[in-house]
Amino acid sequence: MKKRSFALLNLFLIFVFLLTSGFGCKNPGKAVQEKLQPVTLEYWRLWDDADAFDEIISDYRTLHPNIQINYRKFRYEEYEKALLEAWAEDRGPDLFSINESWLRKYQSRIEPMPDEITMAYQVVKGSLKKEITSQLRTKKTPSLRQLKADFVDTVYHDVLIDGRVYGLPLSLETLVMFYNRSILNKAGIAQPPASWKDFQKSVEKSTKFDSQGNIIQSGTAMGTGNNINSSVDLLSVLMMQDGATMTDANGSPTFFNQTAKDRNPGQ
Repeated sequence: MKKRSFALLNLFLIFVFLLTSGFGCKNPGKAVQEKLQPVTLEYWRLWDDADAFDEIISDYRTLHPNIQINYRKFRYEEYEKALLEAWAEDRGPDLFSINESWLRKYQSRIEPMPDEITMAYQVVKGSLKKEITSQLRTKKTPSLRQLKADFVDTVYHDVLIDGRVYGLPLSLETLVMFYNRSILNKAGIAQPPASWKDFQKSVEKSTKFDSQGNIIQSGTAMGTGNNINSSVDLLSVLMMQDGATMTDANGSPTFFNQTAKDRNPGQ
């Protein structure tokens, strides 16, 4: 089965050149002609509509007009099944975005990032008589040192497997807490909670009940594991704030078998 790469490296190595109609065109050599053969790349992703990538793809095609990129958006509930079925039939996407937690599960389906990439680029030459020509350029991909320097710490550990890079981040999701200052003030809470313990105390103070014991104002709206998309992320943050160590150096779960001061912070 042919492996596919989801690393978005090529898509974002964008260099802008001024291309003007009426320029002459110089015939490239054989090696360049091979790199100029028409190519269609399939890019699969969740959440974002195609227009979120229109500008990026357009800029990329200005530089590489022989490369067509077809973007396809999937619903969350159908995405994993679509990927598995496509891989089984050797028609999987050339580029695809997944959560970093899926990376090791699909490692056997993914091609690691090469050390360098050689591609044909269109450039403009001449000062009086302009002409468009194509030339091969070999560019180094990000080194392990660059991964550590240019991205947040977790990226290096997430994408590096057996010394090879299996993907690059398109974005980084962060958790944000919204709070109602008026409710906190009325409950006598001067500052929003900075830790899980503070959060619990704030919730108790700001929750109101009627005479029958029914909640008429909840101190928080956290949802459950079944009705919010990032429930695992939220739960993990709360556990770590309470002192739990989530995984060991090999990535294996450890939060369930540790103790701190005669208690299990994971539990």
